[in-house]
Amino acid sequence: MSSYTAPDWPEADEVTLRTLWGLGLSAGEIAKCLPHRTRSAIIGKAHRLKLPGRPSPLGRGRPASAVKPVRAPRPPKPPKPPKAAVSQPFDLSKSKTDSTAEQRAEKAAAGRLIIKRTIDAANDNSVPMIGRSFGQCAWPVGTPDRAADQMACGAPIYQGIEKCSYCLDHAQRAFARDITQPKPKENLERANRRWAA
Repeated sequence: MSSYTAPDWPEADEVTLRTLWGLGLSAGEIAKCLPHRTRSAIIGKAHRLKLPGRPSPLGRGRPASAVKPVRAPRPPKPPKPPKAAVSQPFDLSKSKTDSTAEQRAEKAAAGRLIIKRTIDAANDNSVPMIGRSFGQCAWPVGTPDRAADQMACGAPIYQGIEKCSYCLDHAQRAFARDITQPKPKENLERANRRWAA
């Protein structure tokens, strides 16, 4: 609690407050009649004197028996979409593209060929990946026992692509488009439109 004590109210001010409060004047109007008192001081003293409460000033304009307006009914909520069915794992045995054993064998052989092409054995030009200098191909070659022993191709990098880290042979494997041809202009136009907006 604070150590603040309310200033003394003379008996005459208390009588005036009780009289004006009984007449129904507001706290602000009573404060105007008692110029040395604030509205808050009037309200505080009325509470301490346990004077009867007042109706809310918000309800003064309406008669007490006024009927509340009827709220318009809310529109019905749209139905919720049905929940998605739980997906089942894909069954490879029912795949139509791999219907025969011969087709599966052909695709497996093609996959092994791709893997074989990407895994190069270490060559005479290969350098340790960590010791590779600028301008040497970074394509990993060989299968080391430890990651620190990884070797890189080491051939001179292809200069036709900006910021390319691979020699021509490995760059052709790494990129989907033909890297010896310039980039298609529609990609550049699209990029310019995107950045111009």
